[in-house]
Formats: sequence, structure tokens, C-alpha cells
Amino acid sequence: MPIQLLRDALTSVRSTLRSILFSFHDSADTGTEDSNIPENDTPPVDTDQASPQQDDLSYSEQAAQVSNAIIDAFTPETALHIGCGTGHHMKPFLDAGIDTHGVDPSSVALEDPVVPEDRIEIYDLGYPYTPDNEYDLVVCLDTLEYVAERHADIIIQSISTSGARAVISIPIAPHRPDPDTWINKFTAHDMQFDEPTTTRLESQLPTSNQVWAPDKILVFRQQ
Repeated sequence: MPIQLLRDALTSVRSTLRSILFSFHDSADTGTEDSNIPENDTPPVDTDQASPQQDDLSYSEQAAQVSNAIIDAFTPETALHIGCGTGHHMKPFLDAGIDTHGVDPSSVALEDPVVPEDRIEIYDLGYPYTPDNEYDLVVCLDTLEYVAERHADIIIQSISTSGARAVISIPIAPHRPDPDTWINKFTAHDMQFDEPTTTRLESQLPTSNQVWAPDKILVFRQQ
């Protein structure tokens, strides 16, 4: 098997493990078995949208295109990636000389990272995360779809207290909150929806082979 295909397969497996991890944390909080968690809290991942194998480009290539568009839009000097996984979205930031760190709840992120291990911190995102220093930009991509709805406010708190601006992707599915709901949640944490920058970033994101990206991106800034 070619190395790139193997990496993409591992990325898909890690996404599944991350989903299981968030579900486990949710059941531990409530004292229930996973099978008793309401379906709306832990929806299945839409494989047409999320599977790295569905598109012509590899997951790492898609991540690079999206991250490079974000870098061009914000030119940050520092960046924090919340729910960073093995670092596919982080790597273009580091390659651009941006001081970049990532946080992920699963130790699987350190098994085969594409960025130096010391750039990834393992932290249970079911609890608020507060970095030592504020970052220019907080990035949270391909993560919120794995978070139980009752924990959404916790991860939003972590995003809003970590940097002045944030770029997130949200799950678009009938059983998940719509964009207005996410905007209201961020507003409650003193993060204002930046519609002009969101529109500009959407126009810069590549749409061929990864039409999911523009539909899911939202930009926020501290009020």
C-alpha cells in the first residue's frame, strides 16, 4: 500500500477513535452507557462529508489547502489548533514559520504525527482549556462534529479564551445545530461573528474536490 494511502487510512481510523473518545467522556459524565446517550448528542459522522477517501485529494492535501487559505487571510504570528489530531492542519502553519501548537484529547495524536511531537499537547477537551499565552488565531477544524452537544459550551469557552480571533468548521447535518445556533453560542462567550471575514475566507477556499470546506467555515473575533 502506498505510504500516502496508508496515512489517509490511519487518519480515518483516528477520526473514529476521537469520536469514540468524546462519546466515552460524555457517558462518564452522565454515568450512563454509550447506548443510552441520546442519538442527537452523538450523531454518526456523515461519511460523504468527512471521510478522507471520498475526495480526489488526500486528506493531508485538503488540509493543506484549507490551512494555507486561512494563513493568507490572517497572517498570524502564533496559532493554536484545538482538536488538532495528528497535525495535518497544523503543518502548513509550521511550514510558514508560524509559532503553532495543538491540543487534542486522544494520545493517538502522538502515534504518527505529521508535526513534531512537542507541538501537540494531550488534554481532555471535556474540560475548559486555558493556554499560558493568548494566540493570534485559534483554529478548530473537523472537531466540533465529534463533541456532544452538552459539551459544546465547554469547547467554545476554550476557543474564546485562547485567542483574539478564531476560525472554526461546523458540522452541517439535520441533527446538528445550524450556523445561527453556533453563532449565538459564541456570542454568549464574547466572540462576535465576523461575517465579512467569513465571506472573504470562503471565497479564498478551494472548492474543487472538497466542497465541504466553504459551507462549514465561520470566523469569530473577541468583542
